Amino acid sequence: MATSVEIPLRDTEDEVIELQFDQLPEGDEVLSILRQENAQLHLWITLAMQIAVIVTVKRDKWCAWTLLLHFMYNKPEKRETRNIRKSFLQRQHHCIPQQTRS
Repeated sequence: MATSVEIPLRDTEDEVIELQFDQLPEGDEVLSILRQENAQLHLWITLAMQIAVIVTVKRDKWCAWTLLLHFMYNKPEKRETRNIRKSFLQRQHHCIPQQTRS
């Protein structure tokens, strides 16, 4: 599976811009590069699919965290749930926005 895409630079013979999928710039910058270099259609499609995958994964992770936290915070009356919640929050401290930490 490819981890990057090479976009040939216009008006050169062998120079390319390599975009790593795990370090893609913002969408506007990607579009600018594709337009500026008159990139072929398959490069547009490859990058569009990769961006869609990244967005889907991030959204799915966010949904999973949200559902889990919602469950944990809405069941505080049970001691076991409180202990699970505390343990979970300690391990995932870096994933929770500062204002929602308790």
